[in-house]
Amino acid sequence: DFYIPNQPMDASVVGGLFTVGLNGGLTALGRSSSNPQFQYPFVGNPKGVFTRIVGRHSVKTGFEYQFIDTQVSDFHPQYGNENFTGIFSDPAYFTNPSALNSLTGVQKQVYSIADFIFGAPNHYELDNNPVAHLRQRMYFAYVQDDFRVNQKLTLNLGMRYEFATPQYEKDNKLVNFLPSANALIYAKNGSLFDRSLVKPDYNNWGPRVGLAYQVDPKTVIRGGFGISWVQFNRLGGENLLAYNGPNILDAMIDQVPTQGICTSVNAAPGACFRSTAQGFPANFASPSAFNPVNTQVRYIPEDSRHGYVESWHLTIQRELAKNLVLDLAYVGTHGVGLVILADENQAVPNQLGQNLSVQARRPFQNFNTIEISFNGGFTS
Repeated sequence: DFYIPNQPMDASVVGGLFTVGLNGGLTALGRSSSNPQFQYPFVGNPKGVFTRIVGRHSVKTGFEYQFIDTQVSDFHPQYGNENFTGIFSDPAYFTNPSALNSLTGVQKQVYSIADFIFGAPNHYELDNNPVAHLRQRMYFAYVQDDFRVNQKLTLNLGMRYEFATPQYEKDNKLVNFLPSANALIYAKNGSLFDRSLVKPDYNNWGPRVGLAYQVDPKTVIRGGFGISWVQFNRLGGENLLAYNGPNILDAMIDQVPTQGICTSVNAAPGACFRSTAQGFPANFASPSAFNPVNTQVRYIPEDSRHGYVESWHLTIQRELAKNLVLDLAYVGTHGVGLVILADENQAVPNQLGQNLSVQARRPFQNFNTIEISFNGGFTS
């Protein structure tokens, strides 16, 4: 095994070479940064359906309840990682940091490997190893009328309502970011918002409309439209508010050539340059040393709304011969407000002649990366 100072010694994570990221398209060295992990869900899903036929109407209605309790350990890198981009070995970087972007792939590889040999990482990262106990409750109800208008035309008319609570944690160990205050807020007992730190979305109505029309004895036209809501999103640990300090820490430091070399093992994280041989700072990923400047924060805007998918089709069926039918259909889907990730605290580029640290170029300089999970995605 390869070991550097202050790597975790927990038997559940220890072993092998920690993850080493290289530049220029080179494959990372060492073990996967996302293992080990587990998710243990416990789901209950009782439901009831009632159907009544009245004349030409076949009316269906139903109710469904679903609870999801999940134990999650998916917070990484639990054994640590280091990245080597080559900035310490590239002579041009000291006078023009943007020069690294103009290098060829081979040049980036050479400088990256040189940094690795010298033990000069530009980024190091480490997580602690707790378990989150997540909770979510969902309620669904619908009514649908299959209405036979006449011998040729049948309509399917329905409406579905869905409500899903935002995720909360059994012991209220959730933390969110509040941009207006440039601060973190913490879950507590009380309302759904108090526990989840996200406002519940009560507006999830999903219409269903369909028809079948017999043009002649051998030809039928069918069509339909519906809206389905996306009530459960899981992007690894990246969109979980449990993945925030002080309970769960994703501690990280970016280093630049202008920093002085650490001369003490007790030097504060980020105050000086640490080589691979010097390892991680003591208590780097410990809740007792939580500092948002050194820790990635997960952020979900408190007024986030659920995404949805619109689906539709128009189909013509034609009997060509006995036991032979031609189907011609147009099928479409359109996703709206789907969850994607970005950095709310993205650093602006260094200007020509500048060599500022990443932290000095962030909008919220008292925070590191603020990974926002927001409903800005779409599909078509």
